[in-house]
Amino acid sequence: MKIELLTICDSAVDYGGKLCVLGMFEGIAAPSVPVVHQHLTVLARIRFDPTEVGTHKVCVSITDEDGKPLVQPPVQDIPVQFYGEMKSMILNLIFSLNGLRFQKFGEYAVNLVVNLEQKSSTPLYLSQFVRRP
Repeated sequence: MKIELLTICDSAVDYGGKLCVLGMFEGIAAPSVPVVHQHLTVLARIRFDPTEVGTHKVCVSITDEDGKPLVQPPVQDIPVQFYGEMKSMILNLIFSLNGLRFQKFGEYAVNLVVNLEQKSSTPLYLSQFVRRP
């Protein structure tokens, strides 16, 4: 398997294999912590080859700099099937996360785990901004 994309965005939709992404980002700014980010979407695009037919367990976790998870990620069973003479296939996986509570500023990691093995990671930065009067 090859991870072709792991990103954070406002929303994403898969229309029969065509991926539509809105508002990709890597950082959140807030005046103070703790802060609750109401909604974000994690998008993974994975390419499989015919030797990987079967069910794969997939989850996304977000961890702080100490490796502590922000949420308990649900594990999803993803079936991989091939039809005809396909040499590879793409799966677009969309994970919606609501009400994420960040306790401190810093760098967080968005991790893609497949079959209990981390396959990819991308940073998510929580930065402080100062409101001017």
